[in-house]
Amino acid sequence: FKKAGQDNYIDYSGEYTAAGFVNFIRKNAVNKVDIADPEGRYEPKLKSEAVPETQDGPVTVVVANNYEQVVHENDKDVLIEYYAPWCGFCKDLAPIYDELGALYKGSNVVIAKLDATANDLPSSVPFTIDAYPTIKFKKAGSKDYIDYNGERTTEAFVNFIRKNAVNNVEIADPEGLYQPKVKSEAVPATQDGPVTVVVANNYEQVVHDNNKDVLIKYYAPWCGFCKNLAPVYDELGALYKGSNIVIAKLDATANDLPSSVPFAVDGYPTIKFKKAGTKDYIDYSGERSTEAFIAFLKKNAVNKVEVKNDTKKEQRDEL
Repeated sequence: FKKAGQDNYIDYSGEYTAAGFVNFIRKNAVNKVDIADPEGRYEPKLKSEAVPETQDGPVTVVVANNYEQVVHENDKDVLIEYYAPWCGFCKDLAPIYDELGALYKGSNVVIAKLDATANDLPSSVPFTIDAYPTIKFKKAGSKDYIDYNGERTTEAFVNFIRKNAVNNVEIADPEGLYQPKVKSEAVPATQDGPVTVVVANNYEQVVHDNNKDVLIKYYAPWCGFCKNLAPVYDELGALYKGSNIVIAKLDATANDLPSSVPFAVDGYPTIKFKKAGTKDYIDYSGERSTEAFIAFLKKNAVNKVEVKNDTKKEQRDEL
């Protein structure tokens, strides 16, 4: 057998039957072809354990014959462990994985496991299992998989799911054992400067304040463009100080963004605007001048604030 786009050949050593050939082609061909098979004679034969009659345990048991139904369920996020019963690492993981399964039991985030030594993977699965345990995550509404390479602790799994899941599931955590850990500078005791200092641990309070419009600069201390912007931004902050339009900044090298923030910071400075009453952000890509920022805020802010002093305008009037 020669795959499309390759010069190498694969030996066929299976049964000399139509079904044997069809299944071999389905497994190996680059081109996916649906053949006419009204009687289902050539349906792929998968090695599978029996489908569980019930799912009473903390972890959902997946086999080949219920894989599509469980893992590719469009409404569910699924974390799945592919394991081998004899694998020592899998045995070590089992109590942690059971604890995780209990936390998400009955929710739209499914914690699942499949014995990869006793079950084939359906042809729709775009990978093979080469090591145990292999842990993958499939987002709701997608058939793409994300590798899980983090620590094998309940806390690490919970934080990974919070970061990647489409479905937001609040788990029972009365002792706060699984609260997300974010890198944060200390929350400022006071905000005496012209620009409001935001850190990870006061981000929600400051930036997502429903009553405030917020212009926020994500910067790096070593960034030359950020240093050039600093005096302009301080001037802008002084103009809006104490109003319902907050001029804020966050050192993005020293603080993580909360999971509620729908973007990552890839360049410095990144400047965003969040309107009062919403958690949506608008990119600021205009000139980095006080006048340009003021014009942008007048156009976009929910709160209408007359700035105390427009230095540039006064200078033009004097001229």
